[in-house]
Amino acid sequence: VVEMATTSGTARAPKQAQAETRQLQSQQRDISSYRRMDSALQKNAKALATSQERVRKLGEELRTTSRPTAKLRNEYNRARKDVEQFTRKGQDQRKELGKVRRRLSEAGLDVRNLSGEEKRLADRMAAANDSIKRQKRHLEQLGKADISGKFSNMTGELGRFGRRTAL
Repeated sequence: VVEMATTSGTARAPKQAQAETRQLQSQQRDISSYRRMDSALQKNAKALATSQERVRKLGEELRTTSRPTAKLRNEYNRARKDVEQFTRKGQDQRKELGKVRRRLSEAGLDVRNLSGEEKRLADRMAAANDSIKRQKRHLEQLGKADISGKFSNMTGELGRFGRRTAL
């Protein structure tokens, strides 16, 4: 019974380590996703600032021109639509970034130190993978021992059977 409990515990250990590895991989993906989203948000913020400046300049030109052309009005309207579009996009990006930030925070990861967190995750991943390898070797050794034990029992039984039939 003790041997069976040890064997089943040993069989569960790789599954637990694999589950930890999947969790660590998910956290690494979240860090990568956070970085991409943060970069995209920064690019959008720059584009928004550029568009807002364009709207300001075109608006000033419209106010100072005595007879604004249709082309100038169209440019101004297009620039305003760009500002609205970049504003909406930024809001959506901040919302998504917030979701990823919460997931990282819930996992105990600090978004202010992503490089350090990535290194820590990589170290934990290497340790989990080493553990899986050790556990698999141990299971293989247990399997071989079990097979050789059954073989010894089988040859002993065959010997006894042969002696009994010879009598």
